[in-house]
Amino acid sequence: MPTPSSATILIVDDMPSNLGMAVNLLEGRGYRVAIAQDGEEGLQRAQLLQPDLILLDVMMPGADGFEICSRLKSLKETREIPVIFMTALASSEYKVKGFAAGGVDYVTKPLQIDEVLARVDTHLKLHAAHQRLEEQHAQLQAYQEDLERRVAERTVELSVANLQLQVEIEERRQAELALEESRAQLRSLVARDQENSEEERKLVAHELHEDLAQILSGLRLRLSALDYQYGTDVPSLRKPLEDVSGLAEKSIAIVRNISA
Repeated sequence: MPTPSSATILIVDDMPSNLGMAVNLLEGRGYRVAIAQDGEEGLQRAQLLQPDLILLDVMMPGADGFEICSRLKSLKETREIPVIFMTALASSEYKVKGFAAGGVDYVTKPLQIDEVLARVDTHLKLHAAHQRLEEQHAQLQAYQEDLERRVAERTVELSVANLQLQVEIEERRQAELALEESRAQLRSLVARDQENSEEERKLVAHELHEDLAQILSGLRLRLSALDYQYGTDVPSLRKPLEDVSGLAEKSIAIVRNISA
C-alpha cells in the first residue's frame, strides 16, 4: 500500500485558490502532489503519472469532471485509479451522476480539511487492498495455469507411457505366440524325424532279417543236402546234421516273426 511519502495524488481544478489549498493540505500530510488546471490536462497527466488517487473538480470549462472521469475509466492505464469528486453541487442527482461516471466518493466545497484527509486516506487504503487482491489473483491465475500446464504435460506423459506399455505388451504377446509356434514346429519336426527314423530302422531291420533268413534257408538246404549225401553212409553225422538243421529252422522262424 502506498504510504503518505510514496503515494501520488493528482488534483484537477481550474481555480488556483482551490488548487493551492488542496496542495498545501495534502503535502502537509506527506503526499506527493501533481496538479492540472483543466480536464484535458488532467486526463493527459493521469495517463503520464499514473497517480494513486485523483481529486477531480466537477465544474470546469470545456469537459466537466463527469466526462473526464468517464474517459479515465475507459482507458486501461487509468481505469483502476480511484477518483474523488470535488463539488459544490451537493444534491443527490449529482452524487448519483458522479458514481455512475466511475467516481468512488465526493467531497463538498468549500473543502473541509479533516473530511478530505479522511476520504483520501480511506480510498488509498481501499485502492491498495484492491491492488493486493489483483496481484494475488494474478499469482493464483499464474499458479493455476502452471498447474494446468503441468497436469496436461503429465497427462501426455502418462498417455505416451500407457501407449508404450500397450505396444510392449502386444510385442511380448506376439513374441510368445511366435515362440509357441516355433516350439510346435520343432515338436512336429522331432516327431517327424522320429517317425522317419523308426521307418528307416524298420526298413533296415527288415532287409537284414530277409538277408539273414535267406542265409539260414541256404544253410538249412545245405544241411539237408549233406544229410542226404552222407547221412546214410556216415550214421554218426546224421544226428548232428538233424540238430543243426532244426536249429536253422527255428532261427528262420524267429527272424520271420521279428520282421513281420
